[in-house]
Amino acid sequence: MAFSVAAPQWRVDHDREQAALTALAAGADQLHLDFGGPRRGARLDTPGQLAAARDIARTIATPALAVDYVTEIGLADAESTAILDAALDCALELGVRVLHVPDSSESAHGFPERRAKARTALSRICERAEDRLVVAYESKLGAADSVALIREVGHAALRAVLDTGNLIEAGHDPTEFAATTQLAGVLHTDIHVKAPRSARTDGFAVLPALASRGAVGSVLVKNDYRENTRLLSSDIMRCRRLGPRQSKTVRLPY
Repeated sequence: MAFSVAAPQWRVDHDREQAALTALAAGADQLHLDFGGPRRGARLDTPGQLAAARDIARTIATPALAVDYVTEIGLADAESTAILDAALDCALELGVRVLHVPDSSESAHGFPERRAKARTALSRICERAEDRLVVAYESKLGAADSVALIREVGHAALRAVLDTGNLIEAGHDPTEFAATTQLAGVLHTDIHVKAPRSARTDGFAVLPALASRGAVGSVLVKNDYRENTRLLSSDIMRCRRLGPRQSKTVRLPY
């Protein structure tokens, strides 16, 4: 089955409307929105931004809202609690199906107390989310650690994000990550693909293997496109070539 290909607003343009126009021109099926914050454009909870996001959703599907700013501060930081709460409120207002929560390496791999605080933050936001959306957690944890963390949180809303670039950079095998998290029933099948910054391995080449095992529901391309929109088009086309068959633009009902 063909999968949809999405563009990440925060790696295209901090202006959500401009990012949507660029994503459409590049051939994306979907746009993952960013909540915003320092150096990331206007926060979605500022006046007028939610209405503008709803307008964007009429032109391109927006299935996910990312809280990308917490990557810089980490889930273990107290500031992340207020940001996650505000982002969840916006996600529910927009009716998206996924709240994407990336974590810093300091929270994911740091001291036990930081891991515990990150786990508490995830538990809290999952309890608030209930069954209204998926909380997709992204980190550089390996498969076993990711499964252990999600089981410790113990909430059905929480899923592990497979980001090929992050996993390769951290020394993990994306296919093994998919196999282990699939078996545990915690894999989020919106796969993220990008080129690892510190490794020569191709973050896209693993996509056919992931698709063959049914691990791919959709693909988010995640290289930096802010100064290179041609690369966005190229990455989208490459995902389509690597997919099961040529994908058509899909407008999803959310």
